[in-house]
Amino acid sequence: MRKKPRYDYYFRILLLVLAVTILISSFINFKISTVNMKVFIISIIAGCVLSTMAISGDSSSIDMVDSAAAFVFIFFGKEAVIFFTLITTITSYILNSELFVRDKDNQKLIFNSAMLVIAAYSASSVLQLISTSRFQYNLAISIDSIIFVFTFLFMNLLIFITDFRIREGKWTLLSNDDINLLGLNFFLSSILSIIQCMAYKSSGILGLVLVFVSLIVIQLCLALYKKLKDRNSSINGLLNITRELVKYGDFVDKSQHFVINLKEIVPYTICAIYTFEEKCSLEETFEYVYPIAYSAPPSIDIGELSFKISNRSITYNTVLEGKTYMSKDIKKDKKVKISDKLEKCVNAGIFAPVLIDDEVAGLIMIGGGSDLLKFMDKGMEDVINILSNQFALAIENDMIYRKIKNEAEVDDLTGLYNRGVLKSETQEYIKTGIPFSLVMIDIDDFKQINDRFGHLIGDEVLRNISKIIKMSIRKTDTAFRYGGEEIIILFKNLKKDDAFVISERIRKSIENSCIVASGAYVRVTISGGVSSYPDDGNTISELIGRADDVLYKNCKRMGKNKISKYSAEEFSGNVIKLN
Repeated sequence: MRKKPRYDYYFRILLLVLAVTILISSFINFKISTVNMKVFIISIIAGCVLSTMAISGDSSSIDMVDSAAAFVFIFFGKEAVIFFTLITTITSYILNSELFVRDKDNQKLIFNSAMLVIAAYSASSVLQLISTSRFQYNLAISIDSIIFVFTFLFMNLLIFITDFRIREGKWTLLSNDDINLLGLNFFLSSILSIIQCMAYKSSGILGLVLVFVSLIVIQLCLALYKKLKDRNSSINGLLNITRELVKYGDFVDKSQHFVINLKEIVPYTICAIYTFEEKCSLEETFEYVYPIAYSAPPSIDIGELSFKISNRSITYNTVLEGKTYMSKDIKKDKKVKISDKLEKCVNAGIFAPVLIDDEVAGLIMIGGGSDLLKFMDKGMEDVINILSNQFALAIENDMIYRKIKNEAEVDDLTGLYNRGVLKSETQEYIKTGIPFSLVMIDIDDFKQINDRFGHLIGDEVLRNISKIIKMSIRKTDTAFRYGGEEIIILFKNLKKDDAFVISERIRKSIENSCIVASGAYVRVTISGGVSSYPDDGNTISELIGRADDVLYKNCKRMGKNKISKYSAEEFSGNVIKLN
C-alpha cells in the first residue's frame, strides 16, 4: 500500500529553508556599534527572562517578548530583531528544559525558531514598506510598534494554523482563552514597546533597564494571577465531579464516571484508580491489584495496568510514603517503574495515594504527555490532593455500605456472596444495559480431596481458595459461591479479554500456593470458563451455560488447570436455569 505523502514534513522543511536563508542574509548585513551592542544584549537578557514566564492558553501564550522585539527593530533594524528573536527562542527553550526537567523536543525548537524568525522578518519588511518618518516622532514610534506587534502575532498565528491544517487535515479553532490571550498580548506588547522606545530616547540605558525591570514584574504578576485562576478553576471543577462520589451507591459506576469526567480538568492519556485495603499486608502470592476504574488507549488492557504491591516494587514503596509524587520524566525516574508498553504511551505521571487514617488504602495513577506536563508545571499538586481526599471519603462510605450488605448476603463457609445476590445483581446490570463478564470456576478433583482428607479439610480448601480469589480481584468485582465447589466471579464493565487476564492470574496464584489445612499440605488447581454480556447471551442463565460449556469442554476434558473463553463459533452453548 502506497504511503500518504507527509505534506506537513515538506511544509516544515520549506519553513526551515526560508528561515536559514533569512538568517544568512541577516548575518551578512548585520552591523551594530559598541554602544548599541550593550543595549542589544540588555534587550536579549530581558527577552529571555520574559520568555521563561510565558502565560499559556490552550494553543497560544503571552510573554511580552514581542514588545522587546519591536523596540529592537525600531532602534537597530531588521537584522538585529531577527537575531534577537532566534537567540531568545533558543535560550528560553534551554532554560525551560533544564529548569522544569522537561523532555527536549528538538523538532519543536526548530519549528518555533523558524516560525518566529519568519514572523520577525515579515513584520520588519512590512514596516520598511510603510514610511512613518513624516509623522511626529512619538506618533511614528507608536505606529511602528503597533504595526510590528500586529504583523508579528499575525504571522505566528498564520504559520501555526497552516501547519495544523496540513498536519491534522482540519482547521484548528482558537478557544476563548486563546483569543483573550492574543488580544491581551497585542495590547500590552504595543503599549510597552512604545514605553520602551520613549524611555530609551529620553533616559538612555538606565531608563530602558527600569522599563524592562517593570515589564518583568508585570509579567510575573500576570503569570501568578493566571496560575491562581487556573488552580481555582480546576478545584471548582474537581469538586463538581467528585460531589457524587461520596454518596452511597454503586462505587464502580461512580468511579468510572469520575475517571471519564476527570479528563475535562486533567489532560491525561491513562488514568487508573486502585483500592488496596487489607491487601497491603498480604503475602507475595497476592502481590497484584487491578484498577477498579480506568481509561486508556485501546492497546492497553487491564493486565498492563495491574499494580504490584510487593515490598520489592519501586512504585509501591514510593506510594507508601503517603505523598503525591509527580514524575516529569517517567522513563528515567528512579522512584517509579511502569511496564514498557505503558512507557510508550506516557512521558509523565502522577501517583496520588489515597489515605484513610494515615494508611494507604488506594492509588490514583495518571499518565500523559506534554499536556500533562503543562498541567503539572502550573503547580496543581493541591488539586490532586483534593482528588485523593475525596476518594478516601468515597472508599470509607463504600466500606460501610458493603459491611451492611455482607451481613445478610454472604455464604458462611467461604465469605463469598450467595446465589441470590448473583441473580439480583446480574438482573440489574441487564436491565440497565451495563456490560459485564463472568468466570465460572470449578476446583479440580475436589471429590478426591474430600475422599482423601475428609470433608473438614475440603471445607478448609474452599475457604482458602475463596480467600485467594477475594484478594486477587478488584474491589468492584464480586465473587459468589454458586454451589458445592463452584465459584462465579462477576466483572462489571469489563471486557471478556480483561476478565480472562484476571482469571488466569487467579488460576496461577492458586496453582502456586500450597494450602495448609489442619496440618495437611494440599496443592489445588482450578479450571474456569469466561463469558460476557451482551456478546454471549442476554440472560444470566445463558451466560452461565456458555461459561459452564467452555469450562468442561475446553478445560476439564483437556487436562484441567486451565482458563478458557467462550467463542460462539466454537460452541452452541447450554442454558442453565438460575433458581
